[in-house]
Amino acid sequence: MIFLLLPLRLNLDGGGVGPQPPEHSDAPGDRLIPVRAQSRLIPVAADSRTLPVPTESRVMLVSLDDEAPMETRHQDPGDYLDYTRDFGEFLESGEELDEVTWEVSPSGPTLGTGPYASTISDDRKRATVWISSVGATLGRTYTITAQIATDNNPPRLKETSFKLEIVQQ
Repeated sequence: MIFLLLPLRLNLDGGGVGPQPPEHSDAPGDRLIPVRAQSRLIPVAADSRTLPVPTESRVMLVSLDDEAPMETRHQDPGDYLDYTRDFGEFLESGEELDEVTWEVSPSGPTLGTGPYASTISDDRKRATVWISSVGATLGRTYTITAQIATDNNPPRLKETSFKLEIVQQ
């Protein structure tokens, strides 16, 4: 993550960060993407080289990882539902999930226990968590995070998250 004090423009092609106005363009092919100050997530095409930053903003968080935006799921206030994450693309040939730990942030929804405890699939590539929205606040969004360890020695570690919004459906 990079913290930027604005107004600045981030050049994703290695040109760095500079105090250039958002309408500045280095080349005729540059594509500038307008961003409102209240925006939280800015999708940028893979071939995009410049991320303009609006002058009315003050601080912006920029993630330069290759992961897609976090998925958002919806759940009714009284639901107790299961969610499965597939780690098959992350795992190397012959590698399996060894351990999965789930977390909810901030507190509110609860993770399943007993017959609703989280599980790893028989093929050891997918993990399932059960979530009760009892105790969650209607209209609030929570982050559900899976932390996995593989059966490698030493184990490879991976963390992935999705958002869970509590809504009346």
